[in-house]
Amino acid sequence: MKLLPRSGLVKQAPWSLWVLIIISLLALLAPILPLADPALPDLDRKVTGPTWPGLEHGHLAPAFGTDQLGRCLLSRIIWGSRVSLMVGLLSSLISLTLGVTYGAVSGFAGGRVDSVMMRFVDMLYALPLMFIVIFVVTFLHGVQAADPEFPLSTEVVLFAVIGAVSWLVMARLVRGHVLSLKETAFVDAARAAGSGPLDILIKHLLPNLLPLILVTLTLTIPRVILMEAFLSFLGLGVDAPDVSWGLLAQEGFGALTAVHVSWWLIVFPGIFLGATLHALNTLGDRLRDLLDPVQKGESPVAPQRGTS
Repeated sequence: MKLLPRSGLVKQAPWSLWVLIIISLLALLAPILPLADPALPDLDRKVTGPTWPGLEHGHLAPAFGTDQLGRCLLSRIIWGSRVSLMVGLLSSLISLTLGVTYGAVSGFAGGRVDSVMMRFVDMLYALPLMFIVIFVVTFLHGVQAADPEFPLSTEVVLFAVIGAVSWLVMARLVRGHVLSLKETAFVDAARAAGSGPLDILIKHLLPNLLPLILVTLTLTIPRVILMEAFLSFLGLGVDAPDVSWGLLAQEGFGALTAVHVSWWLIVFPGIFLGATLHALNTLGDRLRDLLDPVQKGESPVAPQRGTS
């Protein structure tokens, strides 16, 4: 199967790819970049505005300004990208695993099994999932306050809880595609050749689901990042001394007063968050246009000989 046509993804969405590459590299290389300690206060430089970039004492100068404790905002944004992107990636992978497995089993089983499984999905859709996430995280904060040695961190719970409530769309999409693909000729041929249900799912159906899975995953990551930012903005996400873009937005909003407007504390984190979300959404839209077999007038692809 060709995952990309001749035009290529780079030609279709060059700027979004470059934005994601640059931000990902900054997040990955943060420990070796000449950045100030994101948690180290410097009360002599608190709430100073943006300056020209340069080196000071072996570290990058606070080009984006400093916060109320004199911490370098540039350093905090780059280190915060690590947490925000990690939550987005890991939670989306949890969502991917749950959604693909559940949707594929439901669609391939069909009949009463499919009906019962999808009624369960409909029931979950009726629940206020965001309130469930808020309840779980709030409950965790209470447990941690009562027992400081509680083994689970807020970040781990965020990964699991956000991923656990984000799989419903993936499950429905996968289930619908499996329902249509399982009646195709190459699946009938695989059954006639003696392939079992698991073999058909893995070797025959999943390769045809890869474009759908890739596009949905690309569109799930920004939604998960935004959910984490929302929770951190409410004070229910990442805890200090860790930092994320949502926590920086909360701190920046709290610094906006009638006496002193420290605009850089909310503008720069907002730019990084907005640029990442917009780039991911644009990339997902372009991938959908490139990989959608219906828009390209293609039919499902049977596996090559020797794969069954």
